[in-house]
Amino acid sequence: MANRSTRATILATGLLVGGFIGVVLWFGLVDFYHLHFFDTGWIVAADNLVRVVFVAVLCWLIYAPGAGVTALIIPAQERAILTSGERAVVGFGIGAAVWHVAMLILGLANLYYRSVMIFLCLAVLAGSARHFAAVSVAAAGSITRRISLTRCGVDVIRTTSALLVAAAGAWLLLVHGLYPGGGGDYYTHYFPYYLSVLQNHGLEPNNVWYHYYYSKGDGLIFLGMLLSDPEAPALATFCYVVFAALGLATLAARLAPRSLWPACGALLYLLFYIVGMSALGGGEFQKEHEQIAALVTMAVVATCMADAARRSIFLVVAAAAGVAAAIVTLPAGIILAFFFVLLAGLSLLRRQWRQVWRYGSAAAATGGAVLGMLALSYATTGLASDQALDLMLSFANFARLDRWGVIPQLIIVEWIRDNYDAVAPSMGWPAVYQLVYFMRLDVLWVYLSGVISLLFVVGLLAFRSRLRARRESTFIAPEGDMTVSITRTTLRRLGLLVGLLLVISVFAGRSQNISFARFTTFFVPLLLLLGIACCGWMLTRIDRPGLAKFTRTAAPVLLVCGVLISWQSQKSWMTRALDVTVNGWRLAVGTYSLREAYSHLDRGGFDTGFPFGGINPDTLAAARHVPPDTRIWSMNISCYCMVPGCAIESVVSFKMSGDLDEILTGPPERAKQLLQEAGLNYFLVSENAQFLDLLPYSRLFSESMIGQYLGVKWTDGSTFLLTWIGPDTTPIGNEFLHVYADLLARPEHAWFRFSSLVPQIGKVAASLRARTKWGMPNFPWRQPQRAIGE
Repeated sequence: MANRSTRATILATGLLVGGFIGVVLWFGLVDFYHLHFFDTGWIVAADNLVRVVFVAVLCWLIYAPGAGVTALIIPAQERAILTSGERAVVGFGIGAAVWHVAMLILGLANLYYRSVMIFLCLAVLAGSARHFAAVSVAAAGSITRRISLTRCGVDVIRTTSALLVAAAGAWLLLVHGLYPGGGGDYYTHYFPYYLSVLQNHGLEPNNVWYHYYYSKGDGLIFLGMLLSDPEAPALATFCYVVFAALGLATLAARLAPRSLWPACGALLYLLFYIVGMSALGGGEFQKEHEQIAALVTMAVVATCMADAARRSIFLVVAAAAGVAAAIVTLPAGIILAFFFVLLAGLSLLRRQWRQVWRYGSAAAATGGAVLGMLALSYATTGLASDQALDLMLSFANFARLDRWGVIPQLIIVEWIRDNYDAVAPSMGWPAVYQLVYFMRLDVLWVYLSGVISLLFVVGLLAFRSRLRARRESTFIAPEGDMTVSITRTTLRRLGLLVGLLLVISVFAGRSQNISFARFTTFFVPLLLLLGIACCGWMLTRIDRPGLAKFTRTAAPVLLVCGVLISWQSQKSWMTRALDVTVNGWRLAVGTYSLREAYSHLDRGGFDTGFPFGGINPDTLAAARHVPPDTRIWSMNISCYCMVPGCAIESVVSFKMSGDLDEILTGPPERAKQLLQEAGLNYFLVSENAQFLDLLPYSRLFSESMIGQYLGVKWTDGSTFLLTWIGPDTTPIGNEFLHVYADLLARPEHAWFRFSSLVPQIGKVAASLRARTKWGMPNFPWRQPQRAIGE
């Protein structure tokens, strides 16, 4: 037995460490993204196979530190009581927090080097090899027993449902993990920020300036990119989504034991991501929104399990999920901290002192992470956050912000957000209609309607049963006390959190509705769990075997089918799912190159509606006339180019220059000098993309002046690459001026109206630079009669 255990450990160590080394060598030597972006054939298929191995290794890398922490703080007998799924969720939830804290520290120390990450990961893999062997042996035994039972006709339905969930996970990996995506925001500023962080080997603020406040906590994305290549963000998010689905299923198994509800919840959660389901965008694995949804789900699962299952380790998971959420996205950390505070307050009212201490500790840990991130941003940049900007500017260090060179950018953001408020829906019915999209009720209405209908029927039958029992004072629940306890706890916890999120959505999501809609993907798993909790409660009240069997098996199957039918009728879900599956398979087997994959994206969502997908052919043609990685300033915001070597920058997201106000309002010669000092020598103008920039309203780029300083480097008649006049340029002529005049004549978007901002920006910037006291600046467009700073 000892020899067998030793052999298993050696074999597991070899597989784990050998697989990791193979993955690292592939990405290091082959460098598929940079060297084979346009290739098809066997090398594409091989790259996708390596990525599948990398996903498995990355999942273990995240889980293993959490399992180690659990082993240190929880006795073995308590760990043994947990199911294998619960142990996996506990390990991943804690491990995610460990990695996010570690990656934040390493990023602040400027240690984002591939060699450092490889050494760190090898240490984790070596230290967890024995545990990996034990898990592998146990998993193999479980699978063998399940196959034997299925062959004997035992529990075939549950086995089939588990296989369906696994198939949905594999499907999701094919179409969203391996296949590229991301949407316009990702191509425009998320992806350039990630690349800048890795190029700088740390988290120092860079030219993609406001992402320092949004994305510096995306530690697992940075880890994945350092170990593999720039296509890793989707793989990191996939790991989160899979474990969140597992967490949802493990809680559902407690809520509705011996039923198909766990499979129903996990299946709908995974299928929701197959194609874009919201008119406001979302579901993009390359960004952090789906990681936040997963962390919120884990926090809720953990709080419900901690109370009902009496497992203290789950409160550690809840606190860890809160800390990780705060590091990734501050608003999520604030919401979870407040949620924990509410739970502590309710426990205080009930005089449950142990619960007060536990939830208070979770709130303190999450709140501490929030305050730490705010303090870090303030110490580094002079501004704690770019959210709640009026409040943050009241305490900003403008001297530090000026040294960073973002005062003009902050003015632009404040201008845009004031325009958001001016055109935002009112607090009446428009806000309610908007709330429907935030909650994804347009997607889940069949599911929720089915649960409500089932509740009505069961409630009616239970009422009739009580009437027949007349004065019978007790009712014996068919399920055990543990199930009754956990269903009640989950209903209370979910009701509290969903109510809190509804209040926040009404006020916080009113003006920045698109960004908030992407943030609120967590409503999907929360509402799925809420429906399962209701059905679990029903099962504790049903005393009719036939109805109980229907609720356990037929009802979840019917709801899954009904939801899919509604998705098809509203969103053409099945048609689009077939399209993305075909495209995913073409990339997986090498028929498509990455270039072709980026040009064949699902265009059902808000942000991927351009026929060229992630590579604008006009932009690519222009970029090929300058050296790789040369910065090109685009006056059109949809000039995406995900080809290696394309470095496209555009308004708001990128810090053009700390003297942007002088570029916009100063003499042309001075503006040219400042642009050259900032390293910007190429400018892209296209009549085929949305025109959005401040430069066209400057003196240098005015119609009457632009031809005196800039010439045409390249053009195809509709897209123009401009640079300073020289021997390799041709003069700007009527062809360009006609396109330029037409673009300027088009109505400006109500959110931006940059032609009105440019004349004011110089005075506003000068006043902000002169500020030495705390207090909210009075921007002139808000109070025209008062000067800023008065």
